[in-house]
Amino acid sequence: KYMVRFHYNGVPRKILVDDRLPVDRHGRLLSASSTLRGELWVPILEKAYMKLRGGYDFSGGNSGIDLHAMTGWIPETQQVDLPTFDTERTWKRMLNGHKAGLCLITIGTPEMCEEDELRYGLVSNHAYAVLDVREVLGLRMLKLKNPWSHSRWRGAYSAEDTESWTSQLREELKF
Repeated sequence: KYMVRFHYNGVPRKILVDDRLPVDRHGRLLSASSTLRGELWVPILEKAYMKLRGGYDFSGGNSGIDLHAMTGWIPETQQVDLPTFDTERTWKRMLNGHKAGLCLITIGTPEMCEEDELRYGLVSNHAYAVLDVREVLGLRMLKLKNPWSHSRWRGAYSAEDTESWTSQLREELKF
């Protein structure tokens, strides 16, 4: 058994879970997971959080609320489609905050049709962790992680993109 402590609705909560995890018919995890095989803390954390939220069958979460429950940090949300959204200020805050290790950043996708999901390799109404924030050779780039790990970005600067990448950019980013 594992105990995970969350901050939920203003109250510290201790949630107990076991290590029985949801898998598909091929034995692959149906939850967030680490890239290190056998490392259990990620799916255990997710299972405990799902138990706190009432089970895996819910309409989806909000990464700000989720991160607050896991860290106790007060979230700040930016909505990019508002006329008051300040791109320059937000970019500088993300870049500086990430470099200093002062923030956790997530990005959520909007509702998308299946065709766009397949074209871009993104999941509709889904949260992605921002692993890196970089400004390189005049480009502003984010490195995202899909916690479900079952689809991959297919747009510009993806691993399969042969047009956007230059040898200099690959070298700068160690890609």
